[in-house]
Amino acid sequence: MEEKSAVLCAVENILVGAQALDIAKLGSTGGMRMHTALKNHFEMNEQNHILGILFLSKTSEQVAGHRKIALSEKVVWEY
Repeated sequence: MEEKSAVLCAVENILVGAQALDIAKLGSTGGMRMHTALKNHFEMNEQNHILGILFLSKTSEQVAGHRKIALSEKVVWEY
């Protein structure tokens, strides 16, 4: 569990840095990460797991982000 938490913290730091450098980013935890060919490529055994795949790229295109549900409907600030 500790190793997974450390990986997630590292990924968050990568995403923050990428945002600061205007690097496009996409994270995926979909089925591709569990594909046997990917585990074979990285010479992984049954005890190793790929938690997700992070794609980073430079682009001149600015994609407008949007939320399906407003953040104000998900977050409640209490003081």
